[in-house]
Amino acid sequence: LFQEFYSGRKPPLVLHRLLHLIWTHARHLAGYEQQDAHEFFIATLDLLHRHCKGTTAPSNPHHCSCIIDQIFTGGLQSDVVCTACSGVSTTIDPFWDISLDLGCSVG
Repeated sequence: LFQEFYSGRKPPLVLHRLLHLIWTHARHLAGYEQQDAHEFFIATLDLLHRHCKGTTAPSNPHHCSCIIDQIFTGGLQSDVVCTACSGVSTTIDPFWDISLDLGCSVG
């Protein structure tokens, strides 16, 4: 996708066509209900991810190496420490986005 964009062989990206493509594949965004940029971003990433994966199944279903995952996926690490033996259990969960609480601005 990125190589095609920068190759110069394709015509320029037409944004209303991109919007229509996203609406076609993410029906919950189409219509007159208010949506925010985050919902559109996640729907766009999901569509790009499905396109990049294609029809071939990855060798490891828990790890995708497509360009979308390489750029946008992170890992949220959780550590649980046993108070009896001090053993640590670590879990890493993939995520595309993380919610941050933005407090009131001071000043």
